[in-house]
Amino acid sequence: QPIKAQNCQYLIQTLQRRASDLLAESVLAPNGGDLLTIQLLVKLGGNCYQEKYEPLGLLGEMLKQDRIPIRHDVVKFLLNNDQYTRHCLTKADAQQRTCLSLAKNNPNCSDAVVDCLQQQINILLNQVPFSTSVIDVNEVIEWIRRGADAEATDEHGNTVLSNAVRANNLTLVRALIEGV
Repeated sequence: QPIKAQNCQYLIQTLQRRASDLLAESVLAPNGGDLLTIQLLVKLGGNCYQEKYEPLGLLGEMLKQDRIPIRHDVVKFLLNNDQYTRHCLTKADAQQRTCLSLAKNNPNCSDAVVDCLQQQINILLNQVPFSTSVIDVNEVIEWIRRGADAEATDEHGNTVLSNAVRANNLTLVRALIEGV
C-alpha cells in the first residue's frame, strides 16, 4: 500500500508540474493567453506563482515581456487565485524592478492593468497592521518606496497609518511617520 500511495503522489506532482509548465506557456503566449485554458490549468494544480521566476513570479515574467499584450483579465485572475502571486507585488528583482514598475514601463500594459496592480498592493499595505504574521516595518516602508500608496484607503476609509493606530501597532506608526 505505501508504494501505491507513493506512486500516486508522484503522479500527482508530475501532473501539477506539467500543468504549471503549460500555464506559463499560456500566460507568456504571443496572444497573451487564453483565460479559459489558464483557468483550467490552475484547477488542475498549475502554480500561478512559479518559483523559477522568483522573486516576481510568473506575473513579473509576463510584465517583463514587451512583445505580448498584457491582458487585464489574465493579470486579475493570477492575482485573485494565488496568495503568492499577490505577495510578489511587494518584492523587487535584482535590478530593483517591481511588478508595478514593470507594468508602468511596459507599452503593452493598459492603465487598467497598472490600476489593478496598484489596488492590490495598496490592499496588502492596508492589511499589514492587522496581520498575524510579523512583517518587518522596514519592509513595509520599502513597499511604499516601491509604489504602495500610504494614503490609499481600505473599505472602511482608513489609511495604513490609521489602521496601525487602530491596531495599537506603535512600531509601525513610528516607522510610517518617520519613513514616509
